[in-house]
Amino acid sequence: GIKYWEIWNEPENPGNKWGKSMWNGTKEEFFDLYKITSKHLKEKFPDIKVGGYGGCGFYAITRENVPASRHDFVTYFIDFLKMVKTENCPLDFYSWHIYTADEKELLAHAKYVRETLDTYGFNNTESHLNEWNINAEGTGFAAKHDMEGGSFNAAVLCMLQNTRYVDMAHYYCFSIASTYNGFMDGNTRDICPSWYPFVAFGNLYRLKTATDVTCDYDRIYAAAAKNDEEYAVLVSNYSDENDKVSIHI
Repeated sequence: GIKYWEIWNEPENPGNKWGKSMWNGTKEEFFDLYKITSKHLKEKFPDIKVGGYGGCGFYAITRENVPASRHDFVTYFIDFLKMVKTENCPLDFYSWHIYTADEKELLAHAKYVRETLDTYGFNNTESHLNEWNINAEGTGFAAKHDMEGGSFNAAVLCMLQNTRYVDMAHYYCFSIASTYNGFMDGNTRDICPSWYPFVAFGNLYRLKTATDVTCDYDRIYAAAAKNDEEYAVLVSNYSDENDKVSIHI
């Protein structure tokens, strides 16, 4: 019944409060772990997807004055791909994270991951954005629960749908006790605006056929779908301006 196996790692980062739940060994030790484990899993369960490693962001490619540990995330990724290629390890998917309030930064990271995988010959390796949300832990709590977070979520879903950079994207997370959870108020149990873009996207998905969308406005995003009888459009204005848009179908 195993369908999916991920080996998870973050480069050494002593300031990371979650460090004890991640990899605390050396890069070389982790690469050995991945090499041995991934090959063993693939041999025993050839039909499962094996990959990793839950890269914790590529902020060094889009931000200035980031700590050295963030630059290490980039070199770690490259070294990992070189090792996988040299050792002929399975890599059915590569998984990574980003927490940001800048939807364009998220898309830039998605593009970077896809293009880097392709550059190193992993054209068939899926890109899994398996953690994303507006801002990181301890910051942006209000935005996760209000219309800012809702429009951000809708914008991200539209952007990812209209590109081919990401094969899977997982919002983090839907846990009542977590400060990452923007779907529900932890005290009142009320559903928050951040939840409804996923409802809307589900309605598009049920129509089964995605359609091309173009948009002439900055920071306004859309996705659309249809079947033989219906069509639907999801539109998000992720800006500080009140705008009117015209929709032409």
